[in-house]
Amino acid sequence: MSGSKKTRLSLEELQRLQRNPEAIAGRIVDILNMLTDEDEEVRAWATDCLQEVDHVGPGEAVRIAGLLDHPNAVVVNWACKTLAKAANIRQFQGQLASLREHHPSVGVQRSAELALAGIDAGMKVEG
Repeated sequence: MSGSKKTRLSLEELQRLQRNPEAIAGRIVDILNMLTDEDEEVRAWATDCLQEVDHVGPGEAVRIAGLLDHPNAVVVNWACKTLAKAANIRQFQGQLASLREHHPSVGVQRSAELALAGIDAGMKVEG
């Protein structure tokens, strides 16, 4: 898992981020971690925020890749989808291929496959 400190985002913070997608950059790992929150509404808003991501910077992609071994399949699934929007996605090709072949969740396998398809096509994949 990522070595970065987990930051809990409140429901209100997630709502503000979703309304201002530019502010999501740099907070993606925090948002991904909110997918395990016990509050269903928090998880829903976290998903809404992640759907707003259209690109991921190289440094943030490295931090997101740290969640590819997370014990929660929903977090891993969204980490794959988000990494698909990173310019440096080739850097994570081995991890994504391993998830495609070995992860127990079919959803994670599919998201990893779509991210890898983006590499093969030479473009980013929409999540």
